[in-house]
Amino acid sequence: MSKSIDSNTWLQEFTPLVNGQKVDWDEVKLNLMKGETCTVGLDYKYSWLIGTDEGFLALECKSGTERGLIFDPPLGQECEMAEGTTSLNWRITSDSSDIGLFELQFALPKYPELSKSPLIPGRLISNWSDGFIPLLNDRQVEWPEARLISMMRRIYTLTLSYENNLLIGDPSGFVALDYVPGAEGRDLVFDPPLRQLCAMEEGTTSLSWQITISPTDISLFALQFSLPKLPDVSKSPVIPGRLIRDWSDGFTPLINGQPVSWSALKLDLMVGDTCTLTLEYKNSGLIGEPDAFLALQYAPGSEERGLVFDPPLGLPRAMAVGTTSLNWLVTSEQADAGHFALQFALPKIPELEASPSLQGRLIEHWSDAFVPLVNGQRMEWPDVKPDLMVGQTCTLTLSYEDSILIGDPGGFLALEYTPGAEGQGLVFDPPLGQPCAMADGTTSLSWVITSDQADSGTFELQFSLPKFPEFSSSPSFPVKVISHDELVFVFDTFPFKFPEGANPCHGATHTLYLSLEPDSPLVGRRVKLIWEGEPPDILGVEVTPGLEVIHQLDQRGLSWKLDFNKTSKNTEFFLKLEIQDFDWVSSDLRMSLGHNLVTATKKLIQDGHGSKYVISATSVFLDQPAPGVFIAITWPEGADFTHTQADGTATWPLGTQTLNFRVVNSYDGTFIDL
Repeated sequence: MSKSIDSNTWLQEFTPLVNGQKVDWDEVKLNLMKGETCTVGLDYKYSWLIGTDEGFLALECKSGTERGLIFDPPLGQECEMAEGTTSLNWRITSDSSDIGLFELQFALPKYPELSKSPLIPGRLISNWSDGFIPLLNDRQVEWPEARLISMMRRIYTLTLSYENNLLIGDPSGFVALDYVPGAEGRDLVFDPPLRQLCAMEEGTTSLSWQITISPTDISLFALQFSLPKLPDVSKSPVIPGRLIRDWSDGFTPLINGQPVSWSALKLDLMVGDTCTLTLEYKNSGLIGEPDAFLALQYAPGSEERGLVFDPPLGLPRAMAVGTTSLNWLVTSEQADAGHFALQFALPKIPELEASPSLQGRLIEHWSDAFVPLVNGQRMEWPDVKPDLMVGQTCTLTLSYEDSILIGDPGGFLALEYTPGAEGQGLVFDPPLGQPCAMADGTTSLSWVITSDQADSGTFELQFSLPKFPEFSSSPSFPVKVISHDELVFVFDTFPFKFPEGANPCHGATHTLYLSLEPDSPLVGRRVKLIWEGEPPDILGVEVTPGLEVIHQLDQRGLSWKLDFNKTSKNTEFFLKLEIQDFDWVSSDLRMSLGHNLVTATKKLIQDGHGSKYVISATSVFLDQPAPGVFIAITWPEGADFTHTQADGTATWPLGTQTLNFRVVNSYDGTFIDL
């Protein structure tokens, strides 16, 4: 040997290598995760032993620390520092090893008297599968099954359990969570933040990250744990993630093959019938995912009603590659009428909420699934009573939103008279008995009833499904055509009807009474008196109660006081009755205001122009001359008329004929012959 060998040789001529990287002797250490491999070696680029007979190295393990590790080349084997080489490496495999500490050192076997290299401490730690357990919202999962799938806004807790792990309390025992490069997510907030080093402190058994998810769109991401202070140790298995806004992202429900929006998911099923529920997922990113299984189930709190499902409720069914939908057949032969609620679920992803509920109803008659409307007002079948005044129109509507008959070849409705209860003079559009299609895209059908030429009275209508003659018609409902004759007016003591009128008197207070025929359908209706013509306050008329008051009709009737004590002008005005619940206004009640009740006298006088008759009229209510009073004059060969003047008198020449004078009291129909 041309050079000496001593204890400094290791430090001067050899540099440790860990996984091919040079490390100083005072910093060299091995951290190996069970199941993984690493390399340890020496760089001897500047050693004079290269190519010499003594240039051999061996790797040894301190006795009792072997841990079942496998070394290649084997421990103790002399390995030549051959000419042209600069390093030697040993591959360490830990597949069947026991976790714990071990110590390695190198030797120059041709120099047994020389001390061995400084010790290289090593540590075999549990792998991710053995020493770390992931939990999703406190639910333990295996690493291959760990995945985050979130629908709608929610908060997840991702926990890493490490009970009895060798790294607890160790200076290098830190864990960090981060996105897998290239698989970064959005709409997620982490606490503690990503990449923050979290210590596996003494006395702890787990670390947790709270993840707030607010998905705004469908997106993918992937997470991974690491041990940042052990850079030679591999990262954890990947935890894939998928964000879904809600069930509308990729899932479409169908009822008997007809797509239905999640917001309008309803089912009316007649007892004894069957239907098919389908969930289509052709655009879902979950197809083929290990946990992508669907199940149909009752919504919490729903009654079961005896329905039979095929496949059964709760059975997980795979969203397999190559499929686009799953079907469930619902049979109701032994079911009870009433409400129920169903929903879809992803049972192998319990963190996801079940779908919106499908609100169902088992009905005993097809009409239970239809909602009648009268002039746009929804009603229950027993309350359908579309009364109308003669001359009015009425719109009957039958709503069938979400009906399974929409678009069906048999989906036709017809309106018809109930046999034996037909009406007269009514006009229907569409005509009675005409089948009307429940076409795709529609939710209702309407019929307009016109009563211009109708006879008053009661008749009955009903709806039918003309393409299903085996089904009975809907409940029949009465319709009453109401004429003006239902309204009985009395002016003081004198009855009158439309279009008749009355003749109020200056100086009098009259009463207008309104009563109803017995059992009138107008009982309970809201009414209001309307005045047309010169306003009452201009004429000096006081109306009590006021014209602005809305009254409710009852069998006792209504009355208004009409005070004409301050009037003087002869005029006409009109009163009408508005029935607000029918949006109907009556025809005119003519009111002719004047001196309509008088006393009268006749005198024959002579003046410079000859003889003439003077007729004088005096108001009964005012006891003063009454102008404008009508006087009829007749004689054997003819007739004529005149009116009293401002002074309450009228004159007529004597002539050669026998004259008859009649003063007509239009208030009460009496007359005075003079």
